[in-house]
Amino acid sequence: MNYRSDCNDPHKNVEASPLVAAIMCISSWLPEEALFVTKKYSDQDLSTWADCLVDYAEDWDLHFGKFFTQEFWYILVPVTLGYWNRSPLSIGAVKEQMKGLSGSTERTKEKRISDAINAGFLTKCSFGELDKAIQERIEDIDRRIVYLVPTPQLQAKMHKHLTTTLSGAIEALAAVGVRRGHSDS
Repeated sequence: MNYRSDCNDPHKNVEASPLVAAIMCISSWLPEEALFVTKKYSDQDLSTWADCLVDYAEDWDLHFGKFFTQEFWYILVPVTLGYWNRSPLSIGAVKEQMKGLSGSTERTKEKRISDAINAGFLTKCSFGELDKAIQERIEDIDRRIVYLVPTPQLQAKMHKHLTTTLSGAIEALAAVGVRRGHSDS
């Protein structure tokens, strides 16, 4: 099928898929050095990657239900990773990372944190309630700071989600690499 492939010339058409036509249209607005990505991957490669991203979102929904990605991802993931790295995040630090709610009020951010606590995903801890190994890593001890810590339930769900989606991403990237002749075998 023919699709419009040049936004500057609506009468110029080439044989292209809708995705390639959209990329070509968008690329007409970009400087040449920004186009290396759009010239590198086939429609099939991009479709494989898009499927992987859809699988990621669906897997998130499977594990976290009503805690939809945009608003809660920036709460649950950083809190869990910070804890796993023995660098827990304070409530203030979590609020700063809530990109999905960057224009929202403090009350909205506090409500999302409260929802995660009430769902059994997070707990609030003072310095003295943190594991000793974590306490030893914190340099500027301010005993007034309240930290958010993932519950065992959240850690188990996050581990399962990240393991599943990492496997999917590796498979998608391997499929793209094989199609492009970059197989490790």
